[in-house]
Parts: sequence; C-alpha cells; structure tokens
Amino acid sequence: MYLGSVFLSKNTVFAVMASALAVVGAAYLVKTQGKISIWFLSLPVLYVLYMSGQRVMIVRNYLLLMPFLAVLMGLGLFAVTLATESRRRLRFLLCTAAVCFIVYNMCVATKSSLGIYGTHTTSARSAIANRVISSPETRFFLSPASLDLLGADTASQQTNIVETIDLAEKLIFLSNEVKNRGLFIANVPGRYRTVWSGVDEVNWDFYPSWAGKHRVLEVSAKELRLQPLISAIIHTRPMHGAAYRRP
Repeated sequence: MYLGSVFLSKNTVFAVMASALAVVGAAYLVKTQGKISIWFLSLPVLYVLYMSGQRVMIVRNYLLLMPFLAVLMGLGLFAVTLATESRRRLRFLLCTAAVCFIVYNMCVATKSSLGIYGTHTTSARSAIANRVISSPETRFFLSPASLDLLGADTASQQTNIVETIDLAEKLIFLSNEVKNRGLFIANVPGRYRTVWSGVDEVNWDFYPSWAGKHRVLEVSAKELRLQPLISAIIHTRPMHGAAYRRP
C-alpha cells in the first residue's frame, strides 16, 4: 500500500498513476529485454519480499528502490506513448500528466527543504484557531498543551470546543505531549491530520516515532485503537492557563 499510493508522491492520485506506470515499465522491460530484466528487477523484487517479512516498517529503508522505480516509470511512459502513437490527444494528456507529476513533486520537495530555513507566517495558535473555526459542525477537544496555545478565553468563545473527551469527535494535541512514542500507531493513511508543523519533513502517518520538531496533530476521538494514546494525552500535566470554563 505504501509503495503504491504514498511513496512516489505526496498526492495520492499522482502516486498511484506513477506506480501503475512502473508496473507497465516492468512488463515492457520483461517483454523487450528479457535478459536485462532478470538482473535489473531481481534486486527490487527480492528487496521488497525481504522487507515485507519484517515486523517494523521503516520508511527510509525503501529509498533504495527509488532509482529502480524512476527507470521503470520512464519505461512505462515510453511504452504507453508508443502504444498510443496514433492518438495524439491521449499522448498529449499523458505527457502533460507526467510533467505535472514532476513539477508537483519538485515543488513539494523544494517547499519542504526551504521550510527548514524559512519562517512560517502561520503560528501554531492561529492554525488551531483556524481549524476549529473552519469546522463549526465538528466537536473538538483540546489537549492541555494545545489549549494553552490557543488560550482559555479564546477556547471558551468557540461552541464546538467541548470540555470532555467523551463529547468530542476530534482531538487536537501536540506531538511532544506523547512521552511514550510506542503509543503512536503507524502505517494508516489519514489517521493523523497535521494542523500545524514547523517543518514538513516527515509523513506522520508512516513515521509517528519521529523525534524531530513537534507539530500540532488531530485524530479521531472515537477510534478504539487510539484510546491508549488519547488517554495518555488528556492525562498529561496541564500547562498554565489550560483550564477553561464557558461564560
């Protein structure tokens, strides 16, 4: 799932399309260059099989596959354009999609890289406030640290911020509130929503044990598998100003 819908692009549609091209490229290589395909494909195939047998998935270990997938994607695009030689509009759309894929990935990588040095115009406090205000129908519970960031007075003015976790649909918290990183559950796309991050350096869904700069996250307050994590967060020592009451 990770290799097919996440690894090749931050955008799921682009990632799936690129993965499909890689599969087409592998088939084209086997069909046209049988001997070359044996030694070229043996390493990535054996590597994936080996890593699939491991109990812990470490994202960076799959970076070894990137050069192979890049070659296969190129071969796949060549094979598809060759097969649609008589259909110029379709070929144009395919080439346009390929260019968009490259430009998009370059923009994401550049933005992430420059974010290490650049200042962020949106503060964590503003990001939390914007998230709460933009979803008036959603009931939020704020962790002690996120409530301290937002401010008790501001929180009391938002009717969709509830006072107990039992009434909440979503929980907003800071990643560094979780002292036991083993409580984070990884490898489920969309489980953790990033409300604010100082640096966009990691996909939290697949690398929640990351010990870098903290970020503000949002999770479902009703998900059973996250209850140990939620319980640890809401029972952390309240920061100053964390308690609030509605007027």
